[in-house]
Amino acid sequence: MLSKTLVLVLVLGTLGLAQPVTFGGPITSAAIPDGVAGTVLCNPGTELVRTVTVPAGFGTASNITVTLGLAHTWYGDVKVILTSPTGAQTTLLAPGCEGSLDDPSDLNGLYVLADTATTLLDAAAVTAADTAGVAIPAGTYRPDGPIAGLAFCGVEGTWTFRFRDFVNFDTGSVNHVAITLTPGTPATTVPIFITCQPSGAGSPFTLIHAGGRPNATYFNPAVAGAGNTPNGWFFGLNIGWSLLLAQATFPPPVFTGTLSAAGFSQVAIPNAPAGLTLGLIGIHFDAATGAAYFASNAFDTTIL
Repeated sequence: MLSKTLVLVLVLGTLGLAQPVTFGGPITSAAIPDGVAGTVLCNPGTELVRTVTVPAGFGTASNITVTLGLAHTWYGDVKVILTSPTGAQTTLLAPGCEGSLDDPSDLNGLYVLADTATTLLDAAAVTAADTAGVAIPAGTYRPDGPIAGLAFCGVEGTWTFRFRDFVNFDTGSVNHVAITLTPGTPATTVPIFITCQPSGAGSPFTLIHAGGRPNATYFNPAVAGAGNTPNGWFFGLNIGWSLLLAQATFPPPVFTGTLSAAGFSQVAIPNAPAGLTLGLIGIHFDAATGAAYFASNAFDTTIL
């Protein structure tokens, strides 16, 4: 007689439901180099880099989550950036000195990062304690930057995790790095804006909008150099397209156009030089009202 568990697995297989697949896992514990002592508080140490490879033939993914095994005696020190095989990237954790929060809670356990989680990891840090020595409980949290949207750029190849400690004294380590992919067609129910190079280094640089409203206008101001993206007065405002154009000027390049009936747009920029770092944001304007309904966080991206 088949067990209930085996019967369930057989039923799921018969229905053809995609099951998540995890790549990576426990690693030899590695110290994150401490921030550099000096007069500047936000003075990061050398990056610790770890990678996870998704083999060719996996196909596409409808969702992405990340699992990190982290130990650190000051949550607000740590920054973690995830870069996909095609150059798309997101910031999983941002330190206090970069505008997230300067929280002394500890990290100590396995943390699953998922866009659908109800609690932001920053919020969990504050909830755990605003005093040193209390660890954020292991569990599932929402990262500072979105993850699932990276699936639009492709998932096969090497994923790179970059860990940095931005402040001297408190230290930490990494002992687990994994990516979990759900096979299927990339999908999103909320607007996203990402950049990538779908064919890897040396290929056209691509701007992708997804999950937007049909026929909405998209707008991408871009500024050469890290940390220079316009990211100010129009955030949090119900600003209209015409008002934005009347009150703000941005240096080139500026990319604008119309989303498809499916709320999607992809623009390839074939002549962007390798090594160029751009600061970008993405804004969507409703086709019917002209009012902005989505603005991405400002971020930096480097062309491969």
